[in-house]
Amino acid sequence: MAERSDIFLSYAWRDDQPFVQRLYRDLRADGYHPWMDKTDMPSRGRSLPREVIGKLDECDRIIAVMGPAAIKSEACQAEREYAFGKGKVLTAVLRLGEYKALPPELAKFFVPDFREPRPYKAALDELLRVLQDKPVPPGPLFDVPAAPPHLQHRPEELRLLREAITAAELRPVAITSTGTWQCTAWAA
Repeated sequence: MAERSDIFLSYAWRDDQPFVQRLYRDLRADGYHPWMDKTDMPSRGRSLPREVIGKLDECDRIIAVMGPAAIKSEACQAEREYAFGKGKVLTAVLRLGEYKALPPELAKFFVPDFREPRPYKAALDELLRVLQDKPVPPGPLFDVPAAPPHLQHRPEELRLLREAITAAELRPVAITSTGTWQCTAWAA
């Protein structure tokens, strides 16, 4: 079997830890090298965020297991933002909840459905087909200044600004009249 890529599993413990452990085992059985904190954290001597960042830097791709807790988790959000910032390939899978609850940065991509009652095997086969595409790292940027260290990402404020700018284009307009209309049928 050909060598498969390293995969970082991002998930919230409160969503469905047995599912993540099963996915971990199945990815290993298919020749991938998944990493999850619960089984692969080699040392507690380093801080958790530093260890996680180190593994995110090393991996080829990230699988974000999405459920209500992962969507709300600051740690999971930070992992996804860091991965996007580094140009990593991120594949989200929906385990719990609804597609409409996915964060906007994930909702625009294909997200395999691992929710009940869909058979796990069918969802896993679909994910494995997605993983067969080699990750393509982005090319280098030239003459782009680095973000200043005091930069704070504000996705909610950005969303509100985007809505305000596009409001005229997206909101329907209704024309009303105080007068009465008469409809006359013309006979042919």
